[in-house]
Amino acid sequence: MYVGIDDTDSREGMCTTYVGLKLILKLIDLGFDIISYPRLVRLNPNVPWKTRGNGAIAIHIGKGYGNKFKIGEFGGGEVYAWERGRNMNLNYEDAKKIVSELSSYFKMEDYNTNPGVVFSPKKLSEELYW
Repeated sequence: MYVGIDDTDSREGMCTTYVGLKLILKLIDLGFDIISYPRLVRLNPNVPWKTRGNGAIAIHIGKGYGNKFKIGEFGGGEVYAWERGRNMNLNYEDAKKIVSELSSYFKMEDYNTNPGVVFSPKKLSEELYW
């Protein structure tokens, strides 16, 4: 499954990539594996209605196989991803619930903040981005 999150920040603070980190850590705790590197999707930085950096995140989750590699460190521990993954007996409803739990990080008091979350069982076409 692919998870995309955008526009959780405001001009006053917070960061969509931080929400992505919190999501990754919670997903790993639930038994999900991160497949490949999480992606920072850089959106047009020149649009006047952006909140701050205008970047979204995309995370591929599943059950990993193949080579495992380090993608970062947090809280004194290492965070890993797998080169390939498959959907195997994972409760994807749990992943959706986690995102709603993370909504406390969304800066909803800013009228320019309009969070969006996408769940997709398959990789979406690049055409959607363009």
